Amino acid sequence: MSTARSAKLIVKNETTNQFFMLRALYRLTGVANQSSGWQMIKPEHDGTPVEITFPTGVTSPTCEFRLHAIKYQIAEDPADPLAITFDGRRLVVEELFVPDKNNWFEHTLVDADNEETIEIAANFPIISIKSAGKTTVHLFRRADL
Repeated sequence: MSTARSAKLIVKNETTNQFFMLRALYRLTGVANQSSGWQMIKPEHDGTPVEITFPTGVTSPTCEFRLHAIKYQIAEDPADPLAITFDGRRLVVEELFVPDKNNWFEHTLVDADNEETIEIAANFPIISIKSAGKTTVHLFRRADL
């Protein structure tokens, strides 16, 4: 049985690089390296909000969550490997909670400026990040949880 961990993402306004990596996201989901499932993607931003799809199970990928004001540009914060910049907004991973052996991940996004909390929960085989239906990045869950 996995040891319970907790996690929170804090959103703050910061600058964004033009080319970016998903290291912070694959670390968040426990992926070990590039060959395990994360990719680099080019920023082709056209103003369309990012769509993050969390499949509720291997056979029923139906649950979707949209970050309306956050575009898909992502940059790693060199000062903090568990921090991500989404097009000017900094996401800092404070904790990650894995409550059971079925890989149910629960994420909380907190907009520090507006004090708005967005809860995301998913039992996922992958996380897909898409922009305008053109670019998709897959992050695979850990196999040893």
